[in-house]
Amino acid sequence: MRTGTLNVITSDQGTNFISKFTQEFHKRLGSSPKFSCPGYPASNGLVERYNKILTQMLHHVIRTDPLNWDKHIPYLLFAYREVPNCTTGVSPFQLMYGRQARGPLAVLKSSWSGEVPLPTNISQSAVDYLQELKLKMEQAAEQLKIFTERKQQTYVDYFNRKTTSKSLMPGDQVYLLIPDSSNKLYTRWTGSGEIIKHIPSHSYLVKLPDGRKKQIHVNKIRKFQMRVNTVGVIFENEEEFGEIAVPEKDYLLPLQKLEMDSEVDLHHLNELQKEKIKELLIKHQGLFTGKLKKAKVEGHKIQLIPNMERKKLYIYQIPEALKGKVDEQIGELLDAGLIEESDSDIAHPVVCVYKKDGSVRLCVDYRTLNAVTKPDDFPMENA
Repeated sequence: MRTGTLNVITSDQGTNFISKFTQEFHKRLGSSPKFSCPGYPASNGLVERYNKILTQMLHHVIRTDPLNWDKHIPYLLFAYREVPNCTTGVSPFQLMYGRQARGPLAVLKSSWSGEVPLPTNISQSAVDYLQELKLKMEQAAEQLKIFTERKQQTYVDYFNRKTTSKSLMPGDQVYLLIPDSSNKLYTRWTGSGEIIKHIPSHSYLVKLPDGRKKQIHVNKIRKFQMRVNTVGVIFENEEEFGEIAVPEKDYLLPLQKLEMDSEVDLHHLNELQKEKIKELLIKHQGLFTGKLKKAKVEGHKIQLIPNMERKKLYIYQIPEALKGKVDEQIGELLDAGLIEESDSDIAHPVVCVYKKDGSVRLCVDYRTLNAVTKPDDFPMENA
């Protein structure tokens, strides 16, 4: 209250700052609270820097006088206010009162030297003095604004040297850097969360895995990349993975182009059997169009072993030379309706089989799924 009340009071979201008592305090003072992003102290860097410097100063006081450290706080605050700020170039005291602070060191200097500096405006009237002080303060404020903006831009350029902007959309799956231990070395990315909306200017409202909603700074958010976007490469002549059965892409021929006598070997059949085969092909010619289609049968349900543990699936990077071929084949399967997009949190990596003729065939690595699949012991009578 020494320098008046404030229109806006900035603080973090501690319980003592968001309590009903504090809300009533703001209401009676006519001030508005402004909260920094929770869990990200850098969003209120000015206060955090001040707290750090004051803590360092208190550290030296406590070492010399641990029982009376609280009595030294006014002197520490005065020392802080009379030192020029690295951003503005002048001390907070001079910005507030328009003159240099005369602290204990200035008093000690004058007592040793015997010099008492006299004010240069001692003959001025009160009106002239106030007008001159107002003019100096206005000029100082204008220069300080230019100097401060220049220094702040320097800080921004230095900070952004190794940073990239992030743009997330509602519904995106993300990883979150949330402390789950008191040890800073154990902090790790957890997730996944879901983006709900953007909060200006650098925060997002995120839905956590447990259903809670929390405001998180963008620097503690990383977009979740599905593993289906990555593939590995296996060459056809490799033996490490055993025999790899890869169907050819164009192994079906249209019925219109199929000549029964020349293309199909039916010499082991009699004439009646050959006619029946031809009738069967003509009757079901919709199955022999040369295009793969979805069968009209009930879906297959995969039974997993009870209490099984999901294994971590390794990510295979897509070689630049194969990205075009991979995208082309996935696009063909999507257009044909043979595959569909999925938002499941479990995905199995795709593997490219690089054939001798230079072509590429896509396979899915289901080894981890097969390891936890319950065997289907279907009775076989003729086994």
